[in-house]
Amino acid sequence: MNKCILTGNITKDASITKANNIEIAKYSLAVQRTIKNKEGNYDTDFLNCVSFNPSDYVKDNLIKGTKLLVEGRIQTGK
Repeated sequence: MNKCILTGNITKDASITKANNIEIAKYSLAVQRTIKNKEGNYDTDFLNCVSFNPSDYVKDNLIKGTKLLVEGRIQTGK
């Protein structure tokens, strides 16, 4: 099973494009780790995300700094 749930902040406004009658929203999500590093700080991972056919509400609210919970699957691209 390939399922993940992430929560973090959007790092910049989403890019909305359309291809073959499918709307695509691309954005980056900053996810803070739950375990501190050797210096006592939390590291942050920056993950590129893609949403297909997002609703109008989602498109209007994918702006920098917004806290977001994403549920989906992980896929590496080539």
